[in-house]
Amino acid sequence: MELIEGIPAGLAACFVNGQEAGVAALSDDRIRARTAEPVTALESLRLYLLNSDGATYRAITPESARLLRCEPWQAGYLCDIALDDQLWRREARRALGDWARYIRLKLEGDDGALAAALTGCPDEPITARTLDEQKARWFGDLPGFDIPGDWTLALSLDEPEKCAFFAGEGAESYLSALLARSHLAGHSLFSRQPGRVYVGSQHCPELVPEGDSLAAVLRRAESDGLPVTLALPPISQARLGWAESLMAEAARLGAEEVVVNDFGMMELAVQTGLAPVLGIHLNRRRKDPRVSWKAGWSGRAALLAENSLNDGAFRAWLADRGVARFEYEACEGPVAVAPGRHSLHLPFYQTNTASGCVLAARCEGRDPGRPRGAEPCPQWCRDRALIYPDWMNLTGRYNSLFGLNRAVLRDEAALRGWLAQGIDRLVLELL
Repeated sequence: MELIEGIPAGLAACFVNGQEAGVAALSDDRIRARTAEPVTALESLRLYLLNSDGATYRAITPESARLLRCEPWQAGYLCDIALDDQLWRREARRALGDWARYIRLKLEGDDGALAAALTGCPDEPITARTLDEQKARWFGDLPGFDIPGDWTLALSLDEPEKCAFFAGEGAESYLSALLARSHLAGHSLFSRQPGRVYVGSQHCPELVPEGDSLAAVLRRAESDGLPVTLALPPISQARLGWAESLMAEAARLGAEEVVVNDFGMMELAVQTGLAPVLGIHLNRRRKDPRVSWKAGWSGRAALLAENSLNDGAFRAWLADRGVARFEYEACEGPVAVAPGRHSLHLPFYQTNTASGCVLAARCEGRDPGRPRGAEPCPQWCRDRALIYPDWMNLTGRYNSLFGLNRAVLRDEAALRGWLAQGIDRLVLELL
């Protein structure tokens, strides 16, 4: 068999003389390895090939291996190594066959058909015409339940229309209208009075109210007796002055906290008199409603339960900067909540956020893979969203994609599990 070049990096790996090396090409009796240093003699060779499950590797120490040549290549060296091993021969043919099948499926079908063939996930078309229609399917049959206890229901005013409605009508009317619009009017979990409002967006700066709009929301919150948390997205250098002025104005008008989503904002938050809260973009983790279909997920979900917040030294570093509360999201899979009293956003959670607006790129016929910021913002998100097949529990709003975890609204035990870990604030996120 001839050497097959251009293989993906995840298909094969090797260690040459105890040093990690890349595999540039392989066949059933040879490999071409990329090394950082020249190899004059082959003392040891350890090979790894991706198994058909797409999640584990088969380790092979060949019975016979011989260095054929080693030549300079770009910043390193290319080494051709001859192999004589029955296990390698069988596994190399199998791995190359799996790769060839992937290429064939990629060429013959779309991404949905490819994913279905490789993972077993459904390959269903988009049937919903609007996000509202999709919400009716997602939420229309959810049984209601209430969880008594010492936890606060917080409202998220994450777009201008929500801010305006809240400022004009107040918390009770706003919550009633929001639940009705989202087909959750009968869910008893939200029967308690709101105890806090989040004003702004953790994703898109164009959605953060300012000026008269911000003042109107904070005046209404004060009238309704609700403490306020200002929510800010990651801040670019160009918006630094804007963010500082916004925080100072919010503090002057009575806001208590600010959700920060980049480390540079923590010190500014304290300087403006607001308590910094660690945002969801800094509480990083792998989260996707399709994660259960990922190769290798079964039996390994617990490996993703912890992140940097479970490290005591990092929490101490945050505490030194005034951060005592962390924002979590009700994403799929287990999550080990760090010690303390924290917030949980539900039932939607962010999966991807772009510095440019993917929704705008789609609406304007541009490449969604290369979104750019728009000045001024066309505000496509007022009445448009990205729609996906129902089973994916995924939608696109603003400059982000959001997954949906219906379990926290359907299964009382699932939500109690979050509360038992120290969550004392539920932030209602209904896009």
